[in-house]
Amino acid sequence: MRVSELVALRLLDAIRWFAGRPEECARSPGRDFTRVRGLGLGRLLLLLVTWAQETVAAELADLAGWDGSAPTGPALTQQWKKLRDDALPRLLRRFLSSFGPVAWRGRYRLYAADGTELQLLPGTGGESCRVRNGKGGGSHWEAHLTCAYDLCRRTFEDMVAQGGAEEDEPAALCELVDRAEPGGGLRALWVADRNFCTLNVIHHLDAAGASFCLRAKDSWVSALLRGDEPPGEFDVTVERCVVRSRSAAGRTRPSEPRLYRAMGPRSSWDGPEGERWLRLRVVRVALPPSDGDGASGDRWLNLVTDLPAGELGPAGLAALYAMRWGEEVGFCHLKHVVGMRDPRTRDLGRAVQEAWGRLVLYDACSLGTSGIPHPARGTAHERATDRTTAFKAFMRMLRAMVRRAAHDVEAFAARRSHSVRPCRGHPRRRRSKSPPRSGYRH
Repeated sequence: MRVSELVALRLLDAIRWFAGRPEECARSPGRDFTRVRGLGLGRLLLLLVTWAQETVAAELADLAGWDGSAPTGPALTQQWKKLRDDALPRLLRRFLSSFGPVAWRGRYRLYAADGTELQLLPGTGGESCRVRNGKGGGSHWEAHLTCAYDLCRRTFEDMVAQGGAEEDEPAALCELVDRAEPGGGLRALWVADRNFCTLNVIHHLDAAGASFCLRAKDSWVSALLRGDEPPGEFDVTVERCVVRSRSAAGRTRPSEPRLYRAMGPRSSWDGPEGERWLRLRVVRVALPPSDGDGASGDRWLNLVTDLPAGELGPAGLAALYAMRWGEEVGFCHLKHVVGMRDPRTRDLGRAVQEAWGRLVLYDACSLGTSGIPHPARGTAHERATDRTTAFKAFMRMLRAMVRRAAHDVEAFAARRSHSVRPCRGHPRRRRSKSPPRSGYRH
């Protein structure tokens, strides 16, 4: 059996497992999803995972058949309200549990953390999702999704959703760290960008027993080293104590104030009130001229980690951080290929459930296309597999496995109708025409 077929069957088996146990997904166990209807729990989960960028009526007809027996949009809304918020996250975890973890260097489970925006319809989520644009005074609605991505297996493992106006990526990463389960006796190793490099995150990772490799800003490194960083490239190990209060009373080493870093009153500190000693390794590597940020003049790569120098040198740490780009590519496929850009509902909870369904479909596509052989080197240029086309092929194969074959256009069209509005009874108002414009049309 091919890898793509095996992955599709395991996904369908996970959906059937929950369909046979409606109490695992129902808001009211023992009452919801107990009667057999046109849109039961199994079909609802299949729809949330496999639907494409079509209308709701077309998606329901693709799932149930184009013969007039497909459920309507209100029926979908009624059944959708019965689904628990954690139903699709549990489906994702059960599906991924059928595949073993992939180790990096034999002892680490390599995670990347990053965030992306989920554009919402106006009014979705209220003020918690309303993001203002600054000088123009306009606003738009979005939710911020912080995801944990397995860099070796190329799958999204977990997600934390926040309102766009309440975005807090460091706090979301701490929540992802608490929920991560590397399995197989592996140790979690987190790789993240500069937004996540805070003392609170480092303390949280250290307390959770996880390793980390975080990129840091130049100002953050200078504050950590007290302005004593060597010029050019360096690899230094420092010991710092993180405390909640700036008072020197009660400190174990009051004669060495340079070793202490106090958290401010507005910081999102979730650690204990006492001292927390951290041993950090700070590495600075020069970036090639083509890889630097030309706008800010940033030509250095600052990495903060707890990995010892004997295990991974500066070049190895830079290569490790470069692997984080796999999640950025994953977000691109998640939005533009799998279709997470446009939720179909104004309810924030259901919009987040749609995003979870996209994660399940992305993971199935990524695992299902992992068995594609590498292209033969028949030319002077190196070639790689077109993952976009492979993802589309897998999604069509998956939809063909769950789609009904019956097509009765007349019966289907007879069930769809709309109200006929009366004819216009007043003269059309004259409106001034806008002047012709030149240039790009928005």
